[in-house]
Amino acid sequence: VTIRDHLVKRAFIEFNHPEGQEYNSYIISYENYESVNGVLLPKKITIKLSEEATIVTEFSDVQFNLGISDFFFKAISL
Repeated sequence: VTIRDHLVKRAFIEFNHPEGQEYNSYIISYENYESVNGVLLPKKITIKLSEEATIVTEFSDVQFNLGISDFFFKAISL
């Protein structure tokens, strides 16, 4: 997280113990942030699973709650 904009730029994910046989890790990079209804969202997410395998997801048209009532997203008191 950079101090300047407080946006997540990269996540390093590890699972299992680093010394174990089942250990694995990967990196997720978040890029091209754009404001959508006042919320900054990454328009490109890259997941580097290994040297040979990379997944890239790009979003071109992000919209929030079109046709869905805010009622469904409001917290209720218990």
